[in-house]
Amino acid sequence: VGFAARPLGALVFGHYGDRIGRKKLLVLSLLMMGGATFAIGLLPTHATVGSAAPVLLTTLRLVQGFALGGEWGGAVLLVSEHGDARRRGFWASWPQTGAPAGQLLATGVLSLLTALLSDDAFASWGWRIPFLLSGVLVVVGLWIRLSVDESPVFKEALAHAEARKAARGGEAEKLP
Repeated sequence: VGFAARPLGALVFGHYGDRIGRKKLLVLSLLMMGGATFAIGLLPTHATVGSAAPVLLTTLRLVQGFALGGEWGGAVLLVSEHGDARRRGFWASWPQTGAPAGQLLATGVLSLLTALLSDDAFASWGWRIPFLLSGVLVVVGLWIRLSVDESPVFKEALAHAEARKAARGGEAEKLP
């Protein structure tokens, strides 16, 4: 379900990223993805809320996928627009390491939890720990993203768009 929502997220975040900036949308995608991931750790069980539990989980997975659709392209674009023309491709390749790094981190946390917890403890409450720990990653990611400037390429494009708008008598372009 999350995978299916990615293209829609890419379209929406790509459109608005070109209008209001990559940085703002990357902060929003981080908050959406991180909030949904953290919320999965807080979900009530089927025994507590019945069939609402899988509906809530599916909804949170849709939010994660939608946010990731915007995250992936936006992160690459922001990094590549900050890089110099000679090494732009090199720098743009670094955001692609996020998914495998996350998989390694998740595997490590799950290995640690399964080593420390009994099968029953892991099944009843221990599986929630990695989702709740994602809150720490959101705070760190938010701190990093808020300390990065909007890309110089976007700032230049925005200035050109404003000049074109002024030349047309204040009428903005319909699409970025």
